[in-house]
Amino acid sequence: MNTERSPLDYSGERFPVYFEVSDLEAVYTVLESLQFVGQIEAREHGYIVSIAMQQIPEVVRTLAQENIAIYAVIPDA
Repeated sequence: MNTERSPLDYSGERFPVYFEVSDLEAVYTVLESLQFVGQIEAREHGYIVSIAMQQIPEVVRTLAQENIAIYAVIPDA
């Protein structure tokens, strides 16, 4: 696990990111529609997905556009 992640990381290296959300079913549909999302792993209150650092804002933006509440985004989950 790399603890030195940075918003300036443009490497494209994928790592696990946890998204805690309000509507698991809707979120899964959204995540599946994003071509850059790798593995999707369900958790009790969200999902862990394999994405690059620069893709985190795009996931957040897409979920917000669908009116899905996001309670946490945790890199290296």
